[in-house]
Amino acid sequence: MQLKQQTRENLKKIFANEGKIGGKAEIQKIVDIINEDGVYPEMIRTYSDSNCKNIEANLKTGLLIYNSRGIFETAYNQAKETCRKEPNIDFCLCFNWHYYVLVIRELMRFEQRMNAYYGMSKYHSINAVYHRLVSARENLYRMLINEEYGPELAYNRSVNLKTYELLAELDMGSVYTKLANEGYKTNASQGYRLSWNKVKDPMNDTLKHLCIFMNVPLDESIPFEERFVEGLPITREEYQNKSDHNTPGNGQKGALKKTLKNR
Repeated sequence: MQLKQQTRENLKKIFANEGKIGGKAEIQKIVDIINEDGVYPEMIRTYSDSNCKNIEANLKTGLLIYNSRGIFETAYNQAKETCRKEPNIDFCLCFNWHYYVLVIRELMRFEQRMNAYYGMSKYHSINAVYHRLVSARENLYRMLINEEYGPELAYNRSVNLKTYELLAELDMGSVYTKLANEGYKTNASQGYRLSWNKVKDPMNDTLKHLCIFMNVPLDESIPFEERFVEGLPITREEYQNKSDHNTPGNGQKGALKKTLKNR
């Protein structure tokens, strides 16, 4: 998500709020900031639903569905755990950071909707695979698959990487940059594996789990950094060098950071 500088500053202002953020007003402010940026060709709409666990983007309807109490409780519990490990950080800012992760991750998912319905990516293969995925992931079976495979699924892994990349770039302080780097590294290591001298990739595995019969080509016109983030096929040589890309911006000659900034 390539955001304007003013958009980034506006997001940081909400994060730096002296009190804990959390509630319909803050969620709408964050959504309004993203909508005003114009990064997506479609406005994101919100819907409050007490049956929602915390927050979820429905890519088929284009709705950001949330339960403000659920988001608050989730972020609060995550902040308590982080502060237990990092006792010197401010609890309110730590809460705000975890709140941001939850909200921005779901806003990032709308890029997948835009690829599917608006062809936002300049690469046909990426648009095509998300066109198939968006419809398939909005059903009960998808919920069961998420429960089983979680971060290994290509669409979850990708959105997590982009979320932590953005939060690292917002430069919210050394502790939060460290948390973003750790989150990025954890998700970067998911999904790819070597099996019988072939590289298994997150995207093909995800399609199989969802019973979508579609071959994703090894489209080398797509830069490695983009294929790596989306979980698309990579070569064995690229697989052997993938550890170079486990921190935001630390890819070959910084290409990963440059690629993500140019989205």
